[in-house]
Order: sequence, then C-alpha cells, then structure tokens
Amino acid sequence: MGSGTTAIAALSLNRPVIGFETKPEYCEIATQRIQNYLEGINLIQTSLLPLIYNESINLVTDIC
Repeated sequence: MGSGTTAIAALSLNRPVIGFETKPEYCEIATQRIQNYLEGINLIQTSLLPLIYNESINLVTDIC
C-alpha cells in the first residue's frame, strides 16, 4: 500500500481499492492521505459545486 498514492489514483478514477501493508506506520500514513483526499472531494461536492451551479445560472440570466 505504501503511502496511498496508488489508492488515491484509483479512487480518482472511480475504481475500487483494496490495499495491504505490513508496516503499521505506512498504514497510518496511507489511511490519513486517503481520508484527506476523500474529505477534499466531499468539500468540493458540498461547497463548491452549488456555488459553481448558481453562478452559471446567474451568467445565463445575465446574458439572456
């Protein structure tokens, strides 16, 4: 599993992830990195996408 880079790449491509790691310190690092990645995705979905959507509606109404 290493530091979780491959798992994050797979998640970004909507692929399932299964990882194994023999060293506990790398498991902790990978877990934290993956959680940070997933929280960042959630932040974008809950915070930025509605803003982008609303701004695009405003842009359309301003043009029309």
